[in-house]
Amino acid sequence: MTVHPARGNIQVGLTNSLPVDPSRSEDRRTTRRKALPRPGQIALSGKPVSGLWLLDKIPNRMHSLFVGVNPGMRSAAIGDYFVGKNYLFWKLIHHSGIWSSPLTTFDDDSVVAAGFGFTDTCKRPTPGTNGLTKIDFVDSKYRVTKITEAKRPRLVVFVSKTAFRAYLGNREAEVIYGLQKGMSIEGAAVFVLPSTSGSSFRDTSYRAKLRYFGRLRSFMDEQGVTYALP
Repeated sequence: MTVHPARGNIQVGLTNSLPVDPSRSEDRRTTRRKALPRPGQIALSGKPVSGLWLLDKIPNRMHSLFVGVNPGMRSAAIGDYFVGKNYLFWKLIHHSGIWSSPLTTFDDDSVVAAGFGFTDTCKRPTPGTNGLTKIDFVDSKYRVTKITEAKRPRLVVFVSKTAFRAYLGNREAEVIYGLQKGMSIEGAAVFVLPSTSGSSFRDTSYRAKLRYFGRLRSFMDEQGVTYALP
């Protein structure tokens, strides 16, 4: 890959700056959910929370947008993506060659500074995805599309079939991993990676996950995606 200096500053919480159409009921629901967490939401201490939230991390110049399902409780508490020993995302980014040195969740700002963005299809933090309902994903497509429209990345990468199905608005959609041929979001190619959570080994082994991360890297090379290495 061609290496260029890091581009621009990190813009955290892009969704707050996106135009909101007051006529859209899903926009109003999103605002209410942010101000008033769902009943029963708890912090890591086990106490009820108010306003626990993980902002999007979006660089001023973005070539690739990673889209997860929703933030975990610890991610929201510390403000970083893919937190936890059971999450393999950062290990796979390194082992696939997308990033040349080992990473942890605390390095996500460095990755963002190199042109990678992070968001979710649902912004409500939960201990797991089992507690999410259809209403949590009502504005998923709108949010991801508006970010892509605003920043014009070359790639939108969904981290799990669940995240992509949430974007599609169809929980039963048949999804294959890899490049979604014939589909784009505001001109950006669409790629689906396996889930990187510890509970996802029932679906894909580490070797299989690494294979698809490797294919992502190859596709980035083919598209001439450039970014700063550490």
